[in-house]
Amino acid sequence: MDSLYLKEKDNDLYQLELYRSSSIGGVFTLRLDDQLTLLYGNDLYFNLHEYKPSELIGKSCAEFLHPKDFQKVKDALLSAKSYHLNNAVFETRIITSSGLIKNTLVSGSFRQYEGFEDFEGYVTDITRQKQMEEQISQLTEVESELTKQIQLYRSTELGGVFTVIVDEYFSLLYGNDKYYKIHEYTKESMLTRLHNHCLEYVHPDDLAMVQQTISSTLERGEQYTEWVMRVITGNNNIRYILCSGVFIKDNGRTLMNGVVIDITKQKLIEEELFRSEEKFRIATQNSDVNFWTYDFEKRQIIQTLNSQKYHGFDMIVANVPESLIECGYVRQDSVADFLKLYEDLRSGVKAASAEIWFRTIDNDGWWCERINYNNVFDKYGKLVFSHAVGTDITAKKIAEQKYQEEIAYKNAIISSKVICSMRVDLTTGVVEDVDSYNPNFINKYRDNNYAKCLEIMTQTLINAEQQSNIREQLAATALLKLFAKGETVKSYKMQRQIANGSYHWVEITVKLFQKPNSDHVIGFLYSNDIDNKVVFNQVMKQIANYNYDSICQIDALSNKYYIYAYDDVKLPMVKTEATYEEAITAYLKYKMSPK
Repeated sequence: MDSLYLKEKDNDLYQLELYRSSSIGGVFTLRLDDQLTLLYGNDLYFNLHEYKPSELIGKSCAEFLHPKDFQKVKDALLSAKSYHLNNAVFETRIITSSGLIKNTLVSGSFRQYEGFEDFEGYVTDITRQKQMEEQISQLTEVESELTKQIQLYRSTELGGVFTVIVDEYFSLLYGNDKYYKIHEYTKESMLTRLHNHCLEYVHPDDLAMVQQTISSTLERGEQYTEWVMRVITGNNNIRYILCSGVFIKDNGRTLMNGVVIDITKQKLIEEELFRSEEKFRIATQNSDVNFWTYDFEKRQIIQTLNSQKYHGFDMIVANVPESLIECGYVRQDSVADFLKLYEDLRSGVKAASAEIWFRTIDNDGWWCERINYNNVFDKYGKLVFSHAVGTDITAKKIAEQKYQEEIAYKNAIISSKVICSMRVDLTTGVVEDVDSYNPNFINKYRDNNYAKCLEIMTQTLINAEQQSNIREQLAATALLKLFAKGETVKSYKMQRQIANGSYHWVEITVKLFQKPNSDHVIGFLYSNDIDNKVVFNQVMKQIANYNYDSICQIDALSNKYYIYAYDDVKLPMVKTEATYEEAITAYLKYKMSPK
């Protein structure tokens, strides 16, 4: 995928990459199955967990979630789905590769992909914030002690601090300066305009979700809750707010002490990220393009979902390129190019490409992929990864092969007994090639367009009616219509007058095919002298119909006599060509005894 950014710098994808490289948080995608399989994570995500991508991609989230939190995470996601919510926000603990326990805030959306349910979102390290919230959760119901803890929390720079009464209005008891600044109110204006009713500034579309989140948390007897909501500020701006806090009891009342953080910029970028990724996913899943990454150190490929759709195998393919050759996935005539591709990459080139034939997933054939790799180096110049873009070019390769076969067929035809042949671009009417054993034909048709050649070709036909019919049937528009119907071969018989004035039967055959990498239709026309064949068939028909012993054909212009004789015992058909006297003498000698 990254190689596409390097090449195209498409605006949407560029913004996506910019977000992934930002410091907002770790972006990830996981599959909502029993194992919560991790499908994707950006660099910040793996930095947060202190793992390499290959160590977590395709594995269960149980690999890094705190053992006591794995089921809670599943329950949180299922709970959000049961309420038909599009988003979910929850807190969980992770254990890094070094054994460090971190508190994280996870926020994301549910997405459908090829029949699977995925959860895509971002994760933020809130370990420090959680430590302070735990201090607040330990407050006693004594007012003085509560005040001390709140004052300690006020001094932080994490966000706006508040205390509210959990009633039907969510009445505000206290807010620090940053709290009012985030909501674009002063203490006085919030009191006069909203009567300190916090639910008044919640966006109407989010109000039910906020009330449901608070009530369900209290019903479960839990102290901590958090959610993301939109608020309408005192200046009528819409902002996204992350709200988190703890519930305590105070003189018979339920209070919530919490923090609000303005995440508007983060949320807008997150939504743009999801829109861009959705557009990108739709584009790739309906195209012949796929992406993957090659890890040089581990000699393994990390596939994307689209790559897996084309190539099969697991998300991580080890021991590449050797393993793909040994299992017979690479066609034998592509093995050398496949090995050279990875040799070139390891040599330190910036980019390398090859066209490789692979076995299809159903093992029923082969398909061809053009692979374009772009190497990625660390700040010390060490080769780390190579990102690949693969394009299915099977149709193109088949078209090229078919085109070469057509040319070879044409050359074979020319080497046989053909009067004349020509190759025509029927879309443009351009005659691309003319060939014949007779130079006169080449001179007549050369440097003319197809319409003019057709006119010259039909001038020698037996009569005006046949000339008109053949011109109509062989016109470029007529042949293009045939090709559009799926017909690729058509033959036409006609009589034409030759140089000595006699008429001969000829057959013109047209083969139609599409030019590779073009919408132009090519017509290959060649003519054969079939006079003897036609006459022979006519004679045979007469003999069969009338039971003649022999038939004589007279060519008066050339003083040629052809006698066809039938003999039950000897030859099935004998043709004798000579002058009339010679022909009769030869036949009598053959048919009668010496006496």
